[in-house]
Amino acid sequence: MDLTSSRPPPLPPRAQTLKVCAVTAFVFGCPLYGDQSFAKVFAQLENLHVLQIHLHGVAGPKVVDGKNLLVVDRDIAWVNKGFDEVKHEYKIFANWWVKEKKSMVQMDDGKWVLKDRDTAEEDDYI
Repeated sequence: MDLTSSRPPPLPPRAQTLKVCAVTAFVFGCPLYGDQSFAKVFAQLENLHVLQIHLHGVAGPKVVDGKNLLVVDRDIAWVNKGFDEVKHEYKIFANWWVKEKKSMVQMDDGKWVLKDRDTAEEDDYI
């Protein structure tokens, strides 16, 4: 983000013909930090990606007794928070991070599960 907001020196003529430049940033806590100018720049980024999916890869599938396990206990529901990437057999709604959470409730252990609205308590939704 600092590269985009601090206006670095001009690029050499050959590099100025490029239309895009890939930048990878690990911005823990972001966008909670920064002033209004920062928030404006952050909101205008068209190619910004949420790295929750990448964190599942970093957690790393590890084969144990013929089964794929994650080395770090990451809740698979986070992958579908803003996407539709988890196999339907896991019953995780696509793009579920909305006000109503589409019947997804957070359990005491921090994991998200599908809970029927008829039996869900109002306090179950954050």
